[in-house]
Amino acid sequence: MSKGRRWQMLMGVGAGLLVAGCAVTSLVGCSNGPTSGSSRPPVSQLKEGVTLLDAKDASWGFNAAYVKAGRVVYIESRVGPQKPEVYRQDSPDEPANEMDLRFVDANSHTFFAQRGGDTWIDPTWGPEIAKPLTAAPDTEADWALAHEAAAALPKALDPSFKDHNFHLGVFTTIKSPGQNPIAAARLEEGAKLAPPEAKAAFGTYSNGGYNELFYQNYSKGAGCFLWVCGGSHTGIAMYANPNIGSWVYEVDACNHGTCPGNMNYYCYGWNGGGWFYGVTETGESQGGTTGANDNTGGCQTAYNWDDTSVNHLCNDDAVYEMWQTDHGNTGAGPSNGSNAPGFTYNTNGWCQGSLCKGGSPAHYACSAAQNGGNTGDWNTPYCF
Repeated sequence: MSKGRRWQMLMGVGAGLLVAGCAVTSLVGCSNGPTSGSSRPPVSQLKEGVTLLDAKDASWGFNAAYVKAGRVVYIESRVGPQKPEVYRQDSPDEPANEMDLRFVDANSHTFFAQRGGDTWIDPTWGPEIAKPLTAAPDTEADWALAHEAAAALPKALDPSFKDHNFHLGVFTTIKSPGQNPIAAARLEEGAKLAPPEAKAAFGTYSNGGYNELFYQNYSKGAGCFLWVCGGSHTGIAMYANPNIGSWVYEVDACNHGTCPGNMNYYCYGWNGGGWFYGVTETGESQGGTTGANDNTGGCQTAYNWDDTSVNHLCNDDAVYEMWQTDHGNTGAGPSNGSNAPGFTYNTNGWCQGSLCKGGSPAHYACSAAQNGGNTGDWNTPYCF
């Protein structure tokens, strides 16, 4: 039973994690190589406030920690490839590059992650994010500390980190899952729709047990010039609740352009209350090969605004991410599409711009050649 509701409101998004890539005795100016949770200094070895663990190269990113009253969050930001030209011209006030940003808690649990493109820029992020929780986190306390950290970091970072500071600033405007009225309402509704086995275990975290998933769709006109827009850009925020009564993880997919926190909320969706058994949320709820050469992100084909041949555009990514969250880890592909060589789906859409044609049907795919050239995929996809 899929659900979708249209809303008109503005919400924020955001930001980042950690991974300290240096020894505790040398917290500043360490190597920009692969990082791991074992290299994060424990809270007992950190000072109150901001500690810059690695912040010497703004073109690469930074690692940092923030401590208050014995509690810590770690923050990490990474710089990826340039955004497509259409997005750089459409939003010149935003960073020109795709950027990833995330926050993790003291137990190396990532509770918020922003993905700029189709895959994580830092390859160490994916495996760590995919690890199941070992204990129920205090999500609201972590988010409150993360908001403080995001506000404090720009004062500690060199001015060359202005693009990172942009995304930190956006994150400070995002409501935590508990303060997000739509997300909070889904928890209450989802409890009524939970399978009997999940209801029997409410409030007790069990590794690999029942998980509740849902997504929110954010959209804006794109390719805009002189108040005329050629199409739509869509980003998806995905949430996971491992049957402990709170959303403990959120990943925001920017899909090569503006991130969900800088766009209008459009609708939400889930399947039967969003309950699945044994699903580990990685940012799309699926570790298989539904997308061409899938790497637990968006479509793995080349991005192209004109969306020809084996290319895709942001709205194809959005449908892929919505479908994955809507279905959990339950299959290799949608029932009305082809699995080889890539994901396809037909659904309704609505254009946020003034030059493209809204309505239905709209044809989305990770490889445009597989779905009639993806006609109509300049539209914002309806939630399903």
